[in-house]
Amino acid sequence: MALLLLLTAGCLGIPNPLMRVDAPGLVLLDVRPIQGGNLEQRLELDLLMQNRNNFDVVLDGMRLELEVNGQRIAQAVSSQSVSIGRLGETRATVQASVTLRDVARTLLTLGRTDGSLKYRVSGAAFVSKPRSTQVSFDDSGEVLPGPSARAK
Repeated sequence: MALLLLLTAGCLGIPNPLMRVDAPGLVLLDVRPIQGGNLEQRLELDLLMQNRNNFDVVLDGMRLELEVNGQRIAQAVSSQSVSIGRLGETRATVQASVTLRDVARTLLTLGRTDGSLKYRVSGAAFVSKPRSTQVSFDDSGEVLPGPSARAK
């Protein structure tokens, strides 16, 4: 009987509680300073979010951390609603907080590297559709030194 109800629910467009929702792909596109005080800086992080699912997904919030060279440099939370079509992508912008302590700790690590900046963005997205769940995401890369500061 339960199997019949699950099959019927799927045909009617009712979200299946057993449906797996894959985490969105996330790519850090840009980081811009926007405002700050003596002990805190605010950044805008531009993100490319990709839906790897074969159905539309609506995110109704996220939290994330930005690390540079293994050191946390920024944290962000957002309640912005983002709709991503099936197998599609969209851009989102979130504001992050950076403390003076985190910046100083990161600057100290720069002297021990070849000048490249290794970054990592990780966190969780809160999915509201097709069913309410939380999924983790993680993206990393490297910006190499040089005239064009190219990303790898």
